Amino acid sequence: MCTSQRLVVLSVLGLSTFGATASANFLVDGGPRDPGSLRIANWNVWQSSILPDENEERAEAFGRVVQAVDADIWFLQELHVSSSVLDFHFSTRFAPDSGPWYVHSHGGEAIVSRYPLSFLQDNPEPDAGRSLPMALVDLPDDHFGFDLYAGSAHFRCCGGTGNDPDRQREADALVGWLRDVNLPGEYATLIAGDLNLVGGQGPLETLLTGDIVNEDIYGPDAAPDADGTALVNLDPTHNDDPDGPTWTFQNSNGQSRLDYIVYGDSLLTATDSLVLNSTELSFFEREALGLLPGDTVLNLETGRFDHLPLVADFTAIPEPSLLGVLLPAGLLMRRRGR
Repeated sequence: MCTSQRLVVLSVLGLSTFGATASANFLVDGGPRDPGSLRIANWNVWQSSILPDENEERAEAFGRVVQAVDADIWFLQELHVSSSVLDFHFSTRFAPDSGPWYVHSHGGEAIVSRYPLSFLQDNPEPDAGRSLPMALVDLPDDHFGFDLYAGSAHFRCCGGTGNDPDRQREADALVGWLRDVNLPGEYATLIAGDLNLVGGQGPLETLLTGDIVNEDIYGPDAAPDADGTALVNLDPTHNDDPDGPTWTFQNSNGQSRLDYIVYGDSLLTATDSLVLNSTELSFFEREALGLLPGDTVLNLETGRFDHLPLVADFTAIPEPSLLGVLLPAGLLMRRRGR
């Protein structure tokens, strides 16, 4: 072999050796999963297109994404299928080696969890005319001293500011339900979904702060976190690039941030988050994750995106007694249930 040929081979080997390890993407270069972590993923999958009988190619792509992300809980929107059928597809097709799976699906939205679900709720009460499935997730006791109360949201689409009143009512209804729901024990709160904020930001502000606009219907304001404070809005970037964009939706009209994960930080802390865009991953990142370039888009050839999945890792905030060796007593956080 001539010297130039050796150089070409060595350069390729060098790229394959160092390209993946230099990735900023925590899914690629985050090392082994912390056994005490909780991985959340959210995706509006566009009109049930990931079901095998709807679109076999999309079903294969969704299965690759599910296995690459390795989430403990999926929040899905625009997936019109029963809980039992969705359970069947996760258990036999999408992630057969990661179960058992527990599913709560209603009205096109779903929660799919590795951990048992209880206190299933289809909508807040009083509702705002759209489904919003919620459930109490039984987190493993060896890593979490609390459970997770979570919902998969899909606020009204489109219409600019003209549909803001509907989206505001949906946010008001959810906050009112979180205020009044009676659950056992201690739990963290997390809402993920497509909020469709194509008009104003009022519905998001309500989710975060608990400032209810329609108090005559949904009751008084109430901060949603267990310690009486606001929820936290994650701000993930594409593929964990610190300088990357934050949009989660693209169509012919442009790019928007429509999809969100908001959570209570009195019990949970977010350690990593990203918007997964398979078209922007390097060859080596896709190889490491087992993905193809078009796996997170509707049509790679035409450049049709729709929504992109969000992924986030959380861990439990240590008990105050453990923090006491690090922080002055006056700065310790007090944990409490509702």
